[in-house]
This record gives sequence, C-alpha cells and structure tokens, in this order.
Amino acid sequence: MSGPAYERIAATYRERIHAGDLRPGERLPAQQAMIRAHGVGRDTVRRAIEVLRAEGLLEPGVPGRAAVVAGGSTPAEPLEHHLTRVFRAPRILLEAREPFPRRLSEALLHRAGDIARAARAGAASRSGRENDPRPESIRLRLLIPDPAADLPFPHLVGDPRDPRPRLRHRGLLRTYAGHIEDTLLRLKDDGLVPDVRVEVRGMPHPPTEAHYLLNDTTALTAHLHPRQTVVTDRSDGTLMRVRELYGEDRFFVTVRDRRAGPAEEELYGRMLHSFEAYWQEGRDVLGEGGGERVPDPRPGGGAPHGPVRAPH
Repeated sequence: MSGPAYERIAATYRERIHAGDLRPGERLPAQQAMIRAHGVGRDTVRRAIEVLRAEGLLEPGVPGRAAVVAGGSTPAEPLEHHLTRVFRAPRILLEAREPFPRRLSEALLHRAGDIARAARAGAASRSGRENDPRPESIRLRLLIPDPAADLPFPHLVGDPRDPRPRLRHRGLLRTYAGHIEDTLLRLKDDGLVPDVRVEVRGMPHPPTEAHYLLNDTTALTAHLHPRQTVVTDRSDGTLMRVRELYGEDRFFVTVRDRRAGPAEEELYGRMLHSFEAYWQEGRDVLGEGGGERVPDPRPGGGAPHGPVRAPH
C-alpha cells in the first residue's frame, strides 16, 4: 500500500479489527511498541490512531492508556440506513465513489418508492405541501470504475487473461449506473422532485474503498478486500470462479458538524479532496461524448479545497 506512513499503519490495524484479530474492548499495542514495530516516530503513530478513532473503530482516548477497539456502539450501518436518514432533508447531495453500484441502485430504488408513497398519501389526505416530506432537489455525482478500462478485478481464477469476467462486470457497471440515473430522473419526470441532476463518471482503476459524502456533512467508508466467488457467464450460462473486490455493507461514519474534532475534520477534508481529484480525472459514462456538465452543487461552486491534482 502506498501513501503516508500513518495511513499504512492505520490500514494495518483497520484490517485486523475487521478480521476479528482485535475484538471490541481489546487494546492496541502501546504506542512505544507500535513505534518499534513500524519504525516510525511517535507523531506518526498518534496520527494513525486518530484516523482509526475518527472512523469509529476506537473508543475515545484516555491519556496514558493504549487505544481500545470500540464496542457494539461503533457507528457501522448499511448504506440503506444512512440514505433513509439523508432523504429526510429538503435538499439532497450525494457524492459517491463506489466500486460496484448495485447496493446504491437498490437503496435509491427504495427511497424513490418512499417518495412516491408519501406523495400518494399526501394527495389522499390533502394535507398540503407544507407537510409533504418529499425533497426539493436531489443531486448525485457518482464515480465508478470505467467500464471501458482494463481493470485488474474481477479475473478468472487460474487464468487472469480470460476476458469473460471483465466483460460481464463491464455490462453490470453500465446496467446499474443506468438504473440509478433512471430511478432518480423518473422522480422529476413524475413531478415528485422538482430538481434532479445525475452525473456518472468512470475511473481508470478501481478504488480500494467505497466512499460516500452525504449533504456535505457526513462521510461513509467501507473497506474492500479481494475474495473468490462463483458467477454465471451470461453468454452461455456456465459458472466461473472469479476473484473480485468485495466489501461488507457496513459503513463507518465521519461527521462534519459541531461534534467533529480536528481528526474528523481532517479525515473528512481528505476524503472530499480525494473525491474531487478522481472526479476531475474521470470520464463521463452515461452521456455520448461527455453529455451536459452538472454544475458544482455547493454554494459558489468550484473545488472546496482549492486547485486539485489528479491522484497518483
């Protein structure tokens, strides 16, 4: 894994926590032991611990004591849970970097159904628009692996050069991206949400994490791991054992409100800056030749952290 030393150290203990090697209530090694094990300074170790704490993986710090793995109260919930809460807002802004958008497609379909049912209930009761929970606007910027790119995952176990898993995957990426666009734009077509804008861009390489930025206040992170699974080749119905990137549908939360401390603000800012960098690098997936550019939905527009360079 490339990147700063504190990120590599955080990734090491994050993986151990997710794998169950470090259980809720257990302590991480003492900082001095981590310094010796990783060959870094104390500030680097402290920064790695702050990142894990901001993700909700560690309990609040106690001076002089080793960090403790968070218990059952750790804010890790499915995407559906978080989108249900976000869709209560009058204006919805979703920015997602998602390696495989099926779960987003399914969650948005459920939310669209909720909006339609609320509209029918409001019409039946004649309660008026002031009691209608429907949003006024929905804006989505979605980053997925570029279907046209030569991606390392998925590949056939035993023969990574076999093109069938990647061809199947490319078709599914386009299918789910189209479903997402259709689900949201139909809300506008049916007069349920006045302002809906959707843009999907493809990255030339798959992300190692799924990131969601919700209403510019909440960030979600789900970490991905390679796994082997069996899928059907849709061209002839045969089964293929493939290796793919997989992540549990449990997202860790970073907030950006009055509860946030310096570590949370830094983590959120890095995620937002990373999204903008990948967005500038991305290629339009749904349009022909690029399509219409969707303006930046934040007040004032433009990148929130100044000039952005493409990620390395």
